[in-house]
Amino acid sequence: EGHVVVTGGSHWGGGLWMSARQLARFGLLHLRDGAWDGRQVLPAAWFALQREPTPVRTAYGLLWWLRDGCFYAHGTGEQLVWCDPADDLVAVVRWARDPFAIVEALGT
Repeated sequence: EGHVVVTGGSHWGGGLWMSARQLARFGLLHLRDGAWDGRQVLPAAWFALQREPTPVRTAYGLLWWLRDGCFYAHGTGEQLVWCDPADDLVAVVRWARDPFAIVEALGT
């Protein structure tokens, strides 16, 4: 019987080595549900599934945290990719001392 881990906190499975601009593009691809330059390059259904709350932790989807209609990735080095569909906004923050203070500010 396996253990359910939805936060990724108990193991490291890899990562993304990207510049701030590349992280913003990654966020924009997610904000646009897999469309790039008006062309669907990945299935929109996959992106919708990523933002479905998990039964174990409703503030978490598939590798994305969910908050107030927004979703964000929080990675090592205290990096954030914040996506706000209502405001059509992607924000990238890198090497923050207190990333959760930034999440609080972005979520208001």
